[in-house]
Amino acid sequence: MILRKNSVNTVSLTLVEKTTLPNPYYLFEFQNIYTRKKYFQIFTDVSISGEARTRANEFNIEVVDSGSGANKIILGDIGQYNYTIYEQVSDSNLNPANTTSIVERREMRLLDSEATIYVEHEIEIEYTTHEQ
Repeated sequence: MILRKNSVNTVSLTLVEKTTLPNPYYLFEFQNIYTRKKYFQIFTDVSISGEARTRANEFNIEVVDSGSGANKIILGDIGQYNYTIYEQVSDSNLNPANTTSIVERREMRLLDSEATIYVEHEIEIEYTTHEQ
């Protein structure tokens, strides 16, 4: 997962495959790999609900420097994070110990809003043959 600071990031995840609750709330835990500091937030699943949600879940995650609100999170420095997503019945619990189970663990990279992700380079190769 890649998130950009000061932007609304649309993220698609396949949480539904490991979800056991009928209509869960998802608790996201982000941990900076260098400082080990943890950040928690519940994000609203904006994908189609009910039986139509058979493959993926979609979230609009906004990484902000200050303030709070639905689907917003304040994270530390740009860089690498590990994230864990828990399923739960509560729409307000931020304690992983009070969740049902883990549905995903992966890595996330937090970029500055102006950072370029991919740069394309054209390389010209010239082959020379030597005859004897």
